[in-house]
Amino acid sequence: MARVLVVDDEPTLLATLRFNLEREGYEVIVAADGAEALMLAKQEQPDLVLLDLMLPGMHGFEICRALRKRTSIPIVILTARTEEVDRVVGLELGADDLKPKEFDLLVILMRNRGQVLTREQLLLRVWRYESLGSSRTVDVHIARLRQKIEEDPDRPVRIVTTRGAGYRFEA
Repeated sequence: MARVLVVDDEPTLLATLRFNLEREGYEVIVAADGAEALMLAKQEQPDLVLLDLMLPGMHGFEICRALRKRTSIPIVILTARTEEVDRVVGLELGADDLKPKEFDLLVILMRNRGQVLTREQLLLRVWRYESLGSSRTVDVHIARLRQKIEEDPDRPVRIVTTRGAGYRFEA
């Protein structure tokens, strides 16, 4: 079961995220501040961190920087702030930019954890069209995702290729 560390000081948002993630089959760990987040990240070793920027005591950027120094866990920043500078700083500190199609692809793979999905199935579910003989777009997006979420993209353990069949997500 994949673990997600959700870091936010807003109890309603934490409860909502926890409910929805658990409903999808994820183990959810929650932290309300930076110190707790860093301790839980080290102790629990989550597969993904959802991180709010505006936290008491320690800003989300500081948490992101500290996590990035010791791990390559994918970090997705959650924030109500809309300024482009916040996005740029977050990316520079090591947050992951899960582009819309890459994010959709990751969601489909994670929802079907352990199940091999063919390139054609992924084309249909993510891009909403059937293959016209080329499935290279799936391979390119898989390679980009691996760069973002795998410790060693050349030896993937999360998004695994099943030769001649397709791809599967392993937690």
